[in-house]
Amino acid sequence: MSIDSFTYNSNRIESNNVDIYEQNLNQINNGYPFDESNQSFLFESSWNLNANKSTEGKSKEEGKTKKKSDENLLNNKRRKPHDRFDKDNIKRKIQIFYLNFLVDFINLIIRILFINQNGFNIDFKNKEIKDKYQFKQLKYDLKKDITNKMFNELKSKNLKEIFIMNTSDRIIYYKNDTIYENVMKINNKIEKILEEKYLTFFSIFYRKYDFYNLSKYGLNIDIPLDNIKRFKYFKTKALKKITEPENQDKYIKRLEESIRANFMQNSTIFVVKK
Repeated sequence: MSIDSFTYNSNRIESNNVDIYEQNLNQINNGYPFDESNQSFLFESSWNLNANKSTEGKSKEEGKTKKKSDENLLNNKRRKPHDRFDKDNIKRKIQIFYLNFLVDFINLIIRILFINQNGFNIDFKNKEIKDKYQFKQLKYDLKKDITNKMFNELKSKNLKEIFIMNTSDRIIYYKNDTIYENVMKINNKIEKILEEKYLTFFSIFYRKYDFYNLSKYGLNIDIPLDNIKRFKYFKTKALKKITEPENQDKYIKRLEESIRANFMQNSTIFVVKK
């Protein structure tokens, strides 16, 4: 029996009970002899009346619950699974790797400037020197956030703002604001580079350049790029987790689509050496 037919029948039975119930009450109130044949029914009908209302309410509630459950199941079926090919997942992967690259790239420029212009012959592998003059990695919560609001906010900021305000929570000493001050005391020519916007250096990350020249900033210095992890490394690493050739092609296509749509539009093409 369907829910609708059950409700209809229970309402009809309830209405009949009420008629008989009121008939017995009228007989008592008007002084007529009480019909003992209906005595038990007088009380039973009262109990049935409440029971039917309870059953009806329960049935309606169960119907609502089932409907909600069916809607959730339908929504789950419609919702696409978030796998490695999902646009958001690919955009997030690119952003995380690009932000890591930016920190490595700026740190490399600092090392070369210090050595070429300031006679800084101290090994940067020394923990104390590295802690004082090399920017730390950024908060993971920032790197993984690819919402339109956060992405547009990142694009509007320069590297100095991004670095200083978002040191990884794992770092206790020498956070990026302190490192910035330490670097400025040695060589303030890094300031112009740190004033560049978030996506300015994306073409350096993406394209197959061997050197990047600092002539734009009044420095005739080549920055070698062979030891920095860039897009080629990122792509190779990602493809190792995909065994099927057709899926590898699909993943590369999605990477290129995300880069064109999100990252290359505001990047700058530099004078470089191959």
